[in-house]
Amino acid sequence: MAETGNILEYTGLIDYKIIDQLLNKFKKSGGFIALDKTIGKRTYAILVECLENIAKHSVRELSAGTLLKPSVSVRKLNNKIIIKASNPVAVEKTGELIR
Repeated sequence: MAETGNILEYTGLIDYKIIDQLLNKFKKSGGFIALDKTIGKRTYAILVECLENIAKHSVRELSAGTLLKPSVSVRKLNNKIIIKASNPVAVEKTGELIR
């Protein structure tokens, strides 16, 4: 039988205070506790990196017409951990991403 479930899901502005709260929530979640110790540590490290990148590179103030907000999710699907992270980036920085 396939194991699925969300371990963490968040959409909104991300700063270092929010990162701390999200990581604490993640570590206390049943989904994280159920993971193999090595997989849990690796997933945690990747999540930290994703959150720090969002905090560092995301647009600080979203315009009224902006629909995109930073988001991050961690879920388990079968025997895989899927981490998705996204954030809006300023137009002047898109050239660096396209190269």
